[in-house]
Amino acid sequence: MPVKRRLLALSAAIGLTAGIVPRAEAATDVVMTEGGAVRGHAGVYQAIPYAAAPVGALRWRPPQPAASWPGERDATRPAPACPQLGVDVPTAEDCLFLNVSTPPGGASGRPVLVFLHGGSNSSGYSAQYPAATLAARTDSVVVTLNYRIGALGFLALPSLGESNFGIQDQQAALRWVRRNIGAFGGDPANVTLFGQSAGALDGCVNLASPPAAGLFQRLILQSGSCDLVALGGTRAAAVARGTSYAAKAGCADGPEQVACLRGKSVADLLAVAPDLGGASVISSWTPVIDGDLVPDDPMTMIGAGGVPRIPVMLGITRDEGRFITALQFDSLTEDEYQKLLESTGGPIGAFILKLAYPSSRYGSPKNALAALYTDTLYACGNDRMARAFASRNPTFAYQFADAQAPGWSLLPERAVDAGAYHGSELPYLFDIPTRTPLSASQQALSDRMARSWGAFAANGSPGWRRFDPLTSPYRELRPTTDRTLLFGAFRDEHQCALWDVLGLLGGA
Repeated sequence: MPVKRRLLALSAAIGLTAGIVPRAEAATDVVMTEGGAVRGHAGVYQAIPYAAAPVGALRWRPPQPAASWPGERDATRPAPACPQLGVDVPTAEDCLFLNVSTPPGGASGRPVLVFLHGGSNSSGYSAQYPAATLAARTDSVVVTLNYRIGALGFLALPSLGESNFGIQDQQAALRWVRRNIGAFGGDPANVTLFGQSAGALDGCVNLASPPAAGLFQRLILQSGSCDLVALGGTRAAAVARGTSYAAKAGCADGPEQVACLRGKSVADLLAVAPDLGGASVISSWTPVIDGDLVPDDPMTMIGAGGVPRIPVMLGITRDEGRFITALQFDSLTEDEYQKLLESTGGPIGAFILKLAYPSSRYGSPKNALAALYTDTLYACGNDRMARAFASRNPTFAYQFADAQAPGWSLLPERAVDAGAYHGSELPYLFDIPTRTPLSASQQALSDRMARSWGAFAANGSPGWRRFDPLTSPYRELRPTTDRTLLFGAFRDEHQCALWDVLGLLGGA
C-alpha cells in the first residue's frame, strides 16, 4: 500500500479540524428572501433554510427546494448541526440551513465569501465559525452553511443511483446565494468559495463539477490538497464500502435495501462504523468520482485545463501534522516511531524516512512524525496543486507560520501541540474562542490576513506575489512581519523532492 495511503489510514483526525470589531447596528434586521422575511440581529442572520429537510423519502436524495413561510422567520439562533458523533450541540437530520453575516452600512454589491467547514466530511457545522468580524474586516457578505456529512451525505450504493449528496447540498446553497444574496447587500456575480481541510477538498470537487460552473468566481483552499480526492477511489470502491456499511446496518443488498436504510433511525446509522476498505479515514466519507457530478479526479482535470480559469488562493499551516499526532499519541518512543515507519513504508521505506525525519532534527519522535504528516499529506500536495493551477489560473500560495498559535477552546487540551497546527489559522479569521486570547502581534497578523482574504474576494488578488513555478513564491504569514519564501524554500522545508521521488516509485 502506498506510504501516503497508509499514513492517511493512521490519521484519525485529518478533517479538523479573533478579535471583535465593533459594528453599528444595521438599519434594519429584516431581509426579504425568496422563502419569506428573515429577522436577524446586528447584521447576522442564522438558520435560513436553503433546501427542504432531507428526511424520510428525501433521505439520500438530491436537495429539494425549501418551503416558504408566512410572516417573519426568527433568524437570531443557530440551526442544529447535521447528525454526527462527539459534539455538544443539538443535531438533527433537518439541518440544511445557512447563516449570513453582513458588514456595517447599507452598501450593495459587496463581495461574497461562502465557507465550507472541515471535519473529514463526517463532522463539523456552520455555527462553529461565527463570521461577523470577518464580514466587517473584509467588507464582504459571509455565508456559512451546514451540509449532509457522513453516511447521510456520502453513502454510495447501486440502488441509490447517485451519491455526493453533501456536494449537492453545497451547490444548492451556492444557488441560493446566487438568487438571494443581493438582498443582503452581496454581489451574486462576485462569490468566493473557501473551505478548510475537507471543506477545501470539497472546494476542489465543486471546481471540477460541471453543475457548479458559474456559481463562484474565486476559490480559496486552506489545508486541503485536490490530489487527496482521488484517494477515495472509484465509484466501484465507494459502492463496495457503502454495501459493507449497509450490511452492518442490517440492510442486505437487494431491492429493499434503500427502504430498509431509510427506515433506520439516525442513531442507528451513526452507530455503524464505516468500512475503510484498507484505505483511509479521508476516503470513508469522501466525494465519489462518479463520472457525472464529479466527472474525473480534480487534479487530473486541473492539469488538463478542464476546470474554470478563476483565481485560486491556497495554502497550509506550517505544522499541520501536530494536530494529528496530538490526538493519536500522548507520547511516542523512538522504538514506536521506528515500528510505525516500518508499518507504513516497509524496511526500506522506514530507512529512507528515518534519514529524512530523524527525531534529533525535530526534538522528539512525535514531532518528527508530525513533520512527516505535514509534508506528505499537506505541504507537498499543496505545492503540486499550486504548480498545476499556475499555468492557467491566477494562483497565490501561502504558509501560516505562527508557532505560538493558541488552541481552540472547544478542542481537548491534548489535541493541540505547540506550533502552527491543522486549523490554527481559523481563529485568525473567524470569531472562534481560543484558550488564550490573541496577543497584539497575533491580532496584527489576524488583521493582515483578513485584509488579504478580503482583497482576494474583491478583486482576485490578496496583494501578494502571484505564484509561478520558477520562483515559487509562498507568502509566509507570521505575527511579526510576513515574508515571501522564494526559489524552492517551501519545497526544501517540506522535503517535497523526496516525496516527488516516492510518488514516482509508487510509494506516496
